[in-house]
Amino acid sequence: MSYKILGISGSPVTNGNVDSFLASIIGMAVEKGLETETVSLSKMEIDSSVRIGILEDQAGLDSGKAILSRALELVELIHK
Repeated sequence: MSYKILGISGSPVTNGNVDSFLASIIGMAVEKGLETETVSLSKMEIDSSVRIGILEDQAGLDSGKAILSRALELVELIHK
């Protein structure tokens, strides 16, 4: 079975600590021969009406699940 590692950066700071950490983790996966992809949410134009708070209120999700849920929605949009 082949795995693909998806790294998602939600930091608004481009090339900051989060991006550096994510790059090092993704680099380790590449060294092990895994297929990888990195998505930076700060580089995407996201409609201001779609916010984590809306997800929390409507779906009753805690913030961690809401963030992950929204990130997965964005990844799906990228690949359409």
